[in-house]
Amino acid sequence: MDIESVKLAFNKLITDISTWILYDFTYIFISLAIIIVLIKISNYLSRQLEKAILKRSDALHNKEAQKRAKTLMSIGRGIVRLILWAIFILLTLKRIGIEIAPIIASAGIAGIALGFGAQELIRDFLAGFFVLLENQIRTDDIVVVNGTLGAVEKIELRTIRLRDHSGVVHIFQHGKINTLSNMTKEWSALVFEVGVAYKEDVDIVMNLMKS
Repeated sequence: MDIESVKLAFNKLITDISTWILYDFTYIFISLAIIIVLIKISNYLSRQLEKAILKRSDALHNKEAQKRAKTLMSIGRGIVRLILWAIFILLTLKRIGIEIAPIIASAGIAGIALGFGAQELIRDFLAGFFVLLENQIRTDDIVVVNGTLGAVEKIELRTIRLRDHSGVVHIFQHGKINTLSNMTKEWSALVFEVGVAYKEDVDIVMNLMKS
């Protein structure tokens, strides 16, 4: 290989890189920027809607509606992010010359092949869907999941995140939740004993407790 051939190959490489940066990279960068902006806008709009719902619920003294709104809005933001990132990935693959249709077709075949292996994942999503549909738990609820007591920090379609009184975070898959007790569903009560000396006036003690 002579020097002239090396120069031609090098110039072609530089030209290809410049073309890719000028067209493909610019397209991908702009697409990424648009996706990020759309995510920011969707997050802002959902939070504004959430604030409006919470404000209205607070005026009506409806704590249950507040919890449900926070839970559903959090789930909605996650779904929107997932869809937008999927669109970005598909656009990027198409831009760099990778056909999307065969990938989708092969994904369908692979999905059938991996169907049995994905049963646990599907079970988690289905269980999470029904948990949300039936309004069993909401963000900020105090619950006992499989014997673990904690406050619900976040609910996703596949998992639920609790934080116990020690500050430890527990992650549970919806499909593996065997027992679920909600201590703040609609109303709750606390039963405790108060020791009173025999010489004290019971009526006075009761009035003090009620006050």
